[in-house]
Amino acid sequence: MLEQVRTIDRMRLGAYIGRLDGERMAAVDRAILISFGLDGLVGYDGKNAEK
Repeated sequence: MLEQVRTIDRMRLGAYIGRLDGERMAAVDRAILISFGLDGLVGYDGKNAEK
């Protein structure tokens, strides 16, 4: 489980590094759901990662 969730202002982020393709972003989304313990509760199939 996540210890702590934080949000930060975009101005605090560094330089733009790149982007993730849809498949990789779906994997990130899935990992976040698992970390929050929502993977069994949310009907997410990863197909809408680009939207």
